[in-house]
Amino acid sequence: CGSGAAVLPPDNTIGYSSGTSFSSPITCGLVACIIGAAPNKTPAQILTAIQKSANRYPEHDIQYGYGIPNFGNVLNTLKISSYENKTGSTLTYYPNPTQGELYLINNEKTIHHIEIYDIAGKLLKNVAIGTHQTCINVKDMGNSFLFVKVLYDNHSSEMIKCVVVKR
Repeated sequence: CGSGAAVLPPDNTIGYSSGTSFSSPITCGLVACIIGAAPNKTPAQILTAIQKSANRYPEHDIQYGYGIPNFGNVLNTLKISSYENKTGSTLTYYPNPTQGELYLINNEKTIHHIEIYDIAGKLLKNVAIGTHQTCINVKDMGNSFLFVKVLYDNHSSEMIKCVVVKR
């Protein structure tokens, strides 16, 4: 978990670093997401699902613990559906983080246009689309955290978060 972790150093550029000190906050963030997505599950149920998903289960020990958890397996074990299914979103986007190109696909709605904002809310790019799928080039945005507003022909919209990282 702590290998190749995306980090935000004091100069506010996004980069990568490795170390065990990164694995704990990443794991804690994922556990917090699981707790938020499964309000009907007890802490014991969540802990057990996480332990059973780990790569050293059931042969855990005091030095390594249970190993690296697989949060995809935790979602399946606890029968938690994805965020998109909960909101009714039909938008697919990848990769995130990206190194420069962000693909957006919605087979049910036509993407009218896309607005890209920085973390301060400044509009950086406004692109007309008019199709069900597109690829947006964000290489010129440098290492950054972006909000991408997808506006559809039916006047609905949704906002996604995207991280741009240059290795």
